[in-house]
Amino acid sequence: MQLSLIYLALVAQLVVANQLPPEIEKCRYQDENCLLRSSNSVIRKYGKTGLPEINLLPQNAIKVPPYSLQRGNRDLHFWHDWNVSDQWVFGFENTTFTKFQGFDKDPRHSQVEIHGGVPSVSSTLRFQFVSQFLTIKINTTGRAKSDFQNFRFILKFSLTADDKGYAKIYKLSLNLDLDRWIQELDDLFVGNTDLTVIANEWMNRNWREYWVDIESEITEIVRLLLHEKLDQIFAVVPYKDFFL
Repeated sequence: MQLSLIYLALVAQLVVANQLPPEIEKCRYQDENCLLRSSNSVIRKYGKTGLPEINLLPQNAIKVPPYSLQRGNRDLHFWHDWNVSDQWVFGFENTTFTKFQGFDKDPRHSQVEIHGGVPSVSSTLRFQFVSQFLTIKINTTGRAKSDFQNFRFILKFSLTADDKGYAKIYKLSLNLDLDRWIQELDDLFVGNTDLTVIANEWMNRNWREYWVDIESEITEIVRLLLHEKLDQIFAVVPYKDFFL
């Protein structure tokens, strides 16, 4: 008898774990206004703390895996590499969604489109800068700060579902835009503070040219992170249980 009660308790826990928490407003399929309202409410309430029941991690401090940005041809006279590590991104708890559409009753028919923005997406990181210009070679490391101001995104993806009714994302695309990019790189030129200041001023004054140069790679890094995080959310609650 006791074992039966324990078994029933475990089953009850599993059933509860696969339900959307009651404090989250459920919406009807394709109800764009309700989806927008509910999603913004979740970010406001749980952006800083996260919501383990749906695998939503805290959005106020996100760790980014190491990555590299390579520019130029090694066979020519000018090239440079940025190797980025220990990067933390801040500010996504202040996300505001402005468009939320495309969640069909059958997830396989869903063509989802989500628009949103963040007033400021800042980050801290450690960098290694390796460069060659003619006969001048540079290899330096340091700390940096970055701030994407009025950061905006458009996210589009399709859905499929497994035999248990859990949705999975595919064909995810991402477009990013921003109003300004401010950078502060310490020790870019070790022992030459004046040159470091000049380089920082140049990058901040000409940030658009620099952003265009690396936008596709930064977008891909963010796209992969979003794909992983969204799949984690859909993996814990059956698709139909997200809706009325």
